[in-house]
Amino acid sequence: SRRWSLLVLAAALLATAAFAAGQALVGFSPRYAFFILPVLALGTGTLLAYLRKRGWAGRLSVGLLLAALVVHGLWTWVQLVGFGQR
Repeated sequence: SRRWSLLVLAAALLATAAFAAGQALVGFSPRYAFFILPVLALGTGTLLAYLRKRGWAGRLSVGLLLAALVVHGLWTWVQLVGFGQR
């Protein structure tokens, strides 16, 4: 339901903000960005599903975005594994 989705979003944002504040105040670094990644993934998936329904231009946009994601992921992996660069 919509209420549940908003509750999960609020919880993820609150956790992210709390850990970001902890890092800013005392240097505590638990990789707080990981708490927001599920929200970003779900939001992106919802947006891509919406775009895909918008005709040929939407399907083309989704295809190009996903292709760019795969190419970037492979390029990053090659740089990291092949050359030890981050």
